[in-house]
Amino acid sequence: MKVLHDYDDPHLNWRWAMFLGIKLVVYSFSKLLGFKLGFNEDIHDWLYEHALTLAKLDRLCGVESVFGIQDAVEKRYPDLKNSLVSHGADVRRHIHMGDNYKDPDRKRLWEPPLKQSERTWHYDDDYIAGDTPELAPGELPIWHVDRPYWLPKYIEFLYEKLVEDKD
Repeated sequence: MKVLHDYDDPHLNWRWAMFLGIKLVVYSFSKLLGFKLGFNEDIHDWLYEHALTLAKLDRLCGVESVFGIQDAVEKRYPDLKNSLVSHGADVRRHIHMGDNYKDPDRKRLWEPPLKQSERTWHYDDDYIAGDTPELAPGELPIWHVDRPYWLPKYIEFLYEKLVEDKD
């Protein structure tokens, strides 16, 4: 298969950028004030679509996906788990205990359990900052679904690991 990627303009289309900017501002206020507008439905479902994109990308690349899904996500998207599983992903319940970063007793758990030390919780942040933590045997690098703007960095990570054979 061949694909032609047509790159006409070095900058974003101004109409698209302005419309997206307005939608994001309206989304921010609607989220802050606790109401929802149909105008922003695609923004509300952006992360759902991103999760499916990650599962498909991983399957294309032969990556074994594990998704940790919190209860609030499953409540909003009851079909997400089955959709991810249909794309080859392992889906687990994800629990945050002690969300405050200053809470010394905070925990991140997965059911069924995964062996993940605290240094893996922000693997993606560290990778992007150029300070990739070394993983212990059995630990997985964590890339957050709720950061869709990092998709190019995730693809860069996959490229390094799968094409350039970096550990």
